[in-house]
Amino acid sequence: MRAILRRELVVMGAQPGITAAIALHVGATLAFLLAWNQGVPLLPGTNVYEQLQVIEPWLLVVLLSWTAARCLAPERGDRMVLLSVLAAVPPSRIILARTIAVVVVLALVVAAAFPVVVIAQQMSAVPIRTAVTSLVPLLGLVVLIAAIATAWTVAAAERLAAWIGSALTSGLLLVILPHAFLPHLVDGIVWALTGVSITFVLAAWSDGALRYCHE
Repeated sequence: MRAILRRELVVMGAQPGITAAIALHVGATLAFLLAWNQGVPLLPGTNVYEQLQVIEPWLLVVLLSWTAARCLAPERGDRMVLLSVLAAVPPSRIILARTIAVVVVLALVVAAAFPVVVIAQQMSAVPIRTAVTSLVPLLGLVVLIAAIATAWTVAAAERLAAWIGSALTSGLLLVILPHAFLPHLVDGIVWALTGVSITFVLAAWSDGALRYCHE
């Protein structure tokens, strides 16, 4: 399991898409702060920090889905079966290791923009503790998107299809699952538990469906 996890992290870490995702996340949040500072509030009656908290999950749905689909290891279908045989581990362990690796990488993308969140917190006179705890629901969202993206990369033959499917599914769940106007701890727990459930269902399915190569 640890060897597979290291392998998945190495494969993802070698992809230039991670650097691009970090740059896009930081750049987009900075651009939002600059736009608000020029007097263009998106939600009247809320401060810049609250506005950022509202739009960031939707930005991450698209960006993190793209990052996962772009950077995940390419094995799927028969190649996943062969990897399972060569590594002498069941497909479920590969799925679990892959999802954990995606969570680690996507969490780095989210954490990279935290200095921008601190700037928004300072501009809005919000306690720093509030800014720090705002990472919790975003990390829960990371777990959810990682699970969905992993499932789509197993199901879809093309990375573009995996990205679009993952973004649409994540966005739909973000609408369906109950959440507050401003994401908080409970939202993060719900998102994380949903992601964990998806991962275990996918892992259980893979042990039966990815046992043999197609003839």
